[in-house]
Amino acid sequence: MKNLIYNARKIYSLSAPFPAKPKFSAGDEVFFGDTAFEYSPNEEELFVDFRSMLAGAEFSSIEKSALFSCKEEFPLYKKIFEKKFLPPNSQVLSPFHGWVDYFILPLGNSLCTAVNRKDLSVNLSDPLEIPPQKLLKFMKVAKNSKVLKGTVLAERRLQDNLTVLRAVSPIEGTVEDIDISSGDILIRRFEFEKSTVIPIPGRVTGTMEAGFCASMTVESRGFFVKLPSFHGKPASGEIFLLPSEIPPQEDALLIIDRKNIIAVLDKTLSMETVQWAREKGIKTLVCPSIDDDAKKAANEDSFDLSVAVLFFKGIKKIPSSMLAFFRDHRTKQASVSKIATEDFYTLFIPEKEEIREKYSVPFPGVPDEVLIGTGRHANKSGKVVNVQTHRFNAPSDIPTVEIELEENKETVYVHLNDLIF
Repeated sequence: MKNLIYNARKIYSLSAPFPAKPKFSAGDEVFFGDTAFEYSPNEEELFVDFRSMLAGAEFSSIEKSALFSCKEEFPLYKKIFEKKFLPPNSQVLSPFHGWVDYFILPLGNSLCTAVNRKDLSVNLSDPLEIPPQKLLKFMKVAKNSKVLKGTVLAERRLQDNLTVLRAVSPIEGTVEDIDISSGDILIRRFEFEKSTVIPIPGRVTGTMEAGFCASMTVESRGFFVKLPSFHGKPASGEIFLLPSEIPPQEDALLIIDRKNIIAVLDKTLSMETVQWAREKGIKTLVCPSIDDDAKKAANEDSFDLSVAVLFFKGIKKIPSSMLAFFRDHRTKQASVSKIATEDFYTLFIPEKEEIREKYSVPFPGVPDEVLIGTGRHANKSGKVVNVQTHRFNAPSDIPTVEIELEENKETVYVHLNDLIF
């Protein structure tokens, strides 16, 4: 039996892959959508072996070829040494965004500072060996475009048609600015841009700061409803059961804040219902299944609703036991999101008090619609006619369900373990 509803005490962790400080302390209550961390720029001291970078060059050559002064900030990939004084295989571009504090000679090491800000400065003209004014000709990305780590930012093919000079993005982010006077671009770190938000409410149990990152642990208690399919953005709101008929009587929707509800629909979602929800200002829907036209629209980037689908396919109505669960929890605050400890989206209803009794979907009832998940009749749906919990006047280890198949009205007998309901 595949129960979709379960109650639990769940602990999950959030981490900020950028310099940050937790906005909450242990014991604080957090809610869906809260920003867990605030950006905290910092600097990191490091030793850089310039002599190895410059192919074992003599100390006098290293000092003579330097194109910067100590404490002078330069971007990543900036040309910081002049090649003519150095061996052929020298790496003359800066390996970090920051500055050199001190040359330590004759060892060849230098004390440097790498800065970690929300914007990373990257030079592109020096890796391509062109004047900054010609940079736009060789750019592979535009201002405001998203880039991934390893995305080619600019590229130039030399006249021999064999050698290609290119610069790639060291991080995931958004191109904020392109400066053709310096050849530098600014990349806004995507981790900072999207930040890290609380997916489900709970209580903070611990936080940690460690240099260039931070983490937070949150404990949540409540009911979890697994969602095999979800379309749109994470959302929150009060559980509200829509009337069985769509469109319903207008009076049924006058008493609710339509934008801040999670509307439970006891029928397959169609484009007609999608349009109706848009007209009424409803932003989040829960449904047993979604038809092909609505699913195609939901997969478009322009789709503006959040749709939680309880089953992959085949179920046209919410099983009575699950509908009773939503009825018992109507008007309660819930959220639909993906948490770090799960591979699927979850509809979560928090409970502040410890849940002592397990809520489950024990058996499908008559005339629930069910989907046969495994066995000879896999992927067929039908209505429950009877549930046999006894066999030969003795309790059965696995109850058998009598089902009338939808496609041909044939009656079949299926073990409860083979059903999704």
